Amino acid sequence: ETELEFVGEPKTTATEDVLYTYTPQISYDDKKVLTMTAVTLPTWLSPFYGTTLRGTPTQADVNNNPHLVKLRVTADGNDAVEQEFTIAITPVNDAPIFTSLPVTTATAGLPYSYQPQVSDEENDTLTEITVGTLPEWLTFESGVLSGTPPLNADKLTDIELTVSETDTAEKLSTKQSLRT
Repeated sequence: ETELEFVGEPKTTATEDVLYTYTPQISYDDKKVLTMTAVTLPTWLSPFYGTTLRGTPTQADVNNNPHLVKLRVTADGNDAVEQEFTIAITPVNDAPIFTSLPVTTATAGLPYSYQPQVSDEENDTLTEITVGTLPEWLTFESGVLSGTPPLNADKLTDIELTVSETDTAEKLSTKQSLRT
């Protein structure tokens, strides 16, 4: 008779924002009915999808490394065996993002203003916001896009803002396009 046991090694690393899967392998006597349960799981990992654990860790999960997983297999409701391991999550550097919606309407002869708001998951320094080509009536100073469109202003103006990290090797950035 085959002893009930976990065989093979669990997957003990995961990467932020990437799907993690682990399908435990069990050795057992095939006449027995097996029940597999997840006794302890981190919140980002879902209980069994069939016989596979799956989940995608986020930046918040990186801060709580390592994550304990405890699985139990019971045969015919009697014999039980457990597998316990930890998963360490490797962080990735996420690009900064715009958290504000652009002001996309401007009225000729009236002041226009938009102050973009940005954030970065890793709290990297990202004070650098750059702008593409601006119409003559618009300026970008001290983090504010402002100006008064003249009465003969073009009907549509395409504007592109870019927020960039300034303290990381990757210098990741995100663009925001608006049309006023």
